[in-house]
Amino acid sequence: MRVRVIHWKPAEAGPLLEALRAAGTQPEYDGCGSIPELGRAIRANPPDIIVIDLSRLPSHGGGVANWLRTTKALRDIPLLFVNGAEEKIAKLRRLIPDAHCVAMKDIQGALAQARPSASPPVPTLSEYKERTTAQKLGLDTGGTIAVIDPPRNYLAALGTLPENADILEDPDQTCDTTLWFIHHPEAFLAALRPMWRMAGQSRLWIIWRKGSTNGITQNSIRETAREAGLVDYKICSVSNEWSGMLFTRKQA
Repeated sequence: MRVRVIHWKPAEAGPLLEALRAAGTQPEYDGCGSIPELGRAIRANPPDIIVIDLSRLPSHGGGVANWLRTTKALRDIPLLFVNGAEEKIAKLRRLIPDAHCVAMKDIQGALAQARPSASPPVPTLSEYKERTTAQKLGLDTGGTIAVIDPPRNYLAALGTLPENADILEDPDQTCDTTLWFIHHPEAFLAALRPMWRMAGQSRLWIIWRKGSTNGITQNSIRETAREAGLVDYKICSVSNEWSGMLFTRKQA
């Protein structure tokens, strides 16, 4: 059985890969890529099952699962979630009721039960659509938030933040989350290298104006950031005016 593994922390993926091998499967794992990269790999060589680890960045694991279930060519591949907190598992059961959610110790039995479905339920996305901007950006748990080159109306775009959120405009220090607003291609290129360094310690959102006419687009940001060693793994609508992509350093 070929198993495609999705785990956001390569340094911590070892125990899951060993458990899958011990269960008699052939786990395939090549680090954390973007959703488009994962999609291309899965389409090119569809696995028998996809195992998604929820111990780190569970919202991203849920986002990948949602994308798989809403992609017609991939939605019949069985999904197995492991290492998830109880509240995250409950949410995923509502969104993707046919997925298997188990602890690592029970993975062998879950693999034996996983079967392709002729008509898997397609998520309605209603739960995602109702989320606040803070939830989409992962700001709902608070912490320090760096805002780089913000527009005047950015607080209105972010909406209500938790009381323990501390916003710092253009700070000298590294924060838990960084919101980098892009206005001009030249400034984007000039600051990309320092932002690469920051992405090793901060969740880096690159945010651009929808319908921009100065050459800044989703594709141009993605390709330029990739050349600098960054990879995207989440996208969301920040407001009617702004969109954002979440980046991390590309694994060597």
